[in-house]
Amino acid sequence: MVQQYRCNLFDGSKVARRLANIFIGLAAIFTGACTERISLSVETFPLPTPVVEKVHLTVGVHYTEDFRSYRRTIDQDPWIYDLSLGAGSVDLFEQVLSSVFDTVISVPKAPSPSGQHLSPVLIIEPSLHAHVDGGAGLLAGFPKYTIRYGLRFYGADGTRLGSWTVSGRASNIRPAMRQAAAKLLIGLPEQEYILAALVRSESRVY
Repeated sequence: MVQQYRCNLFDGSKVARRLANIFIGLAAIFTGACTERISLSVETFPLPTPVVEKVHLTVGVHYTEDFRSYRRTIDQDPWIYDLSLGAGSVDLFEQVLSSVFDTVISVPKAPSPSGQHLSPVLIIEPSLHAHVDGGAGLLAGFPKYTIRYGLRFYGADGTRLGSWTVSGRASNIRPAMRQAAAKLLIGLPEQEYILAALVRSESRVY
């Protein structure tokens, strides 16, 4: 038997997280051998305004269709997790990138080496992987959510430069995403591809 719970109460508040964990734990005890389906959907992801020094660059961002519509079903017996995180992840990246860089331009097509230089000096293409592990009950322990964002960096001509990965891990999905966002805000300006693009940009000015 499959029972479905639709959970949109993971708003990051401590009370909501505790209630959610208690609910999941009690359900695991009283439903016995039933399979429980947990649907987690993040459509928006508002971040507090970060206090970071902007990098004076114009960068492009390309969101693949897989990223925009990211969904994953994870079977952790007796639980089935349906994760829908694409829209929320795009919202997260829009805020992070606009906080870090002077100008962010949407690039509709995937970067490819074409010899044609686009106006952004650098193009970023994010990817996403989400995972749930651990128990789902008072005896088994509560699940842990892992969010992993990969960033591919491309030059203005579409040549791939390299990649970087950040992750967040927490007992609920939004805190895990928030951890990853904090790492992006702190670490992105220090990436070698960003620093190299900044040097090239400043050398053209002088």
